[in-house]
Amino acid sequence: MLKNQESCRLLIVDLCHTLIAENTTKAFLDAWLLRDGWRQRLRKTILGRKRPTFVLALRGLPKSFLYEQADAYVRDRLARLSNPEPLSAVVRAQSLGIPVYLATASLDPIAVAVTNQLKLDGAVYSRLGYDRHGRCTGLIALNVAGKKLAHLRRMLPESQLREAAVYTDNVEDVDILRTAQHPHFLGERGDLSKLSETELARITFHSKPLEGGLCATR
Repeated sequence: MLKNQESCRLLIVDLCHTLIAENTTKAFLDAWLLRDGWRQRLRKTILGRKRPTFVLALRGLPKSFLYEQADAYVRDRLARLSNPEPLSAVVRAQSLGIPVYLATASLDPIAVAVTNQLKLDGAVYSRLGYDRHGRCTGLIALNVAGKKLAHLRRMLPESQLREAAVYTDNVEDVDILRTAQHPHFLGERGDLSKLSETELARITFHSKPLEGGLCATR
């Protein structure tokens, strides 16, 4: 549960292994969208596992199709694989009128679906490229991995970011953990080797989410 909710002016929440207990980009492509056919064979045998390469398997797919499929995928995962602690923080913040922003490096079809279904106030996310016909180019037009705070700063005042609560499992979010007044990390203290003991003492740690969305405060 979000602690000291009344003192927060913002809730920032990560997606993969935080709101949903899996890597949403990989799961959306491998387990949902490209389950069979030549695109899956291309994805698995030629393109490798790094995101700038594996999204080439999406080339030529209509943006409307990707968004439709992502909406169905997110609806399924929020029902089956959501993590209760971060999700309850979202619900609690919304009940108090606190703005909630998604900050994820996941792709735009997935992030937009989460934002719409949870009725969030805003989002930072990576974006696929689309041509003038609305078809995916197979390239990433914007990658926000490791740069989420910089993008949040373009959307929100620094004072609000400093009075925020954040939930994340991503070690690349250390700058957000440092900035937020109420940082929550889903993982081990040892994962955050870049932080000092003083900085670590400010963080509420939760166990890493398991398949099925189970996590517990420690």
